Amino acid sequence: VVSLQAYAGAAAIAWADGLLQTYSDHRAIVVTHAMLETDGSWIDPGQAIYDALKDNPNLFLMLCGHRHGEALRTDSYQGNDVYSVLADYQDLPNGGNGWLRIMEFQPANDLIRVLTYSPYLDQYGDDTVMGYGTTSQEFTLDYEMGGRQDFAVIGTAGDVANDTEAVVRWEGLAPDTEYEWYVSISDGYHTTVGP
Repeated sequence: VVSLQAYAGAAAIAWADGLLQTYSDHRAIVVTHAMLETDGSWIDPGQAIYDALKDNPNLFLMLCGHRHGEALRTDSYQGNDVYSVLADYQDLPNGGNGWLRIMEFQPANDLIRVLTYSPYLDQYGDDTVMGYGTTSQEFTLDYEMGGRQDFAVIGTAGDVANDTEAVVRWEGLAPDTEYEWYVSISDGYHTTVGP
């Protein structure tokens, strides 16, 4: 993660470019104060940052705040997608009610799951509580992490009551063989996928 100062100038952007080149075998996330408008268009210095760094294939995600609201844009350069995400809730009651973004990286599914949550309110965000007129508080980003395997559904347990166990039997396993599995749990509104 490379963090740039607010309104980074040419020298700071060149420094970040050098880091991405030096550590080209590492995945790169760039964070800065201001980069996107709420409509997803660039604001200074967002365009300059993207233009200077886009030729680094390890760059895949840029994060910012500053503008009150949310935005998401995807730019592609030479086959490499870079997601830019704005999240800034400070204009909501109580200086933002503690709203924050949770980014869950799921290598087995090659995706990044993004949720908005307030520990202050102990609830997940949606437009009914946040009022931005968007539905961008929960979404996923496709990102190849090299962890995807060919998985098959072993079984499904439905209508599981609270405080009970769900059991699915996995038949046909060979002895002395290593297997990998995960579980996906949904309450009808949110889904959690295990490792």
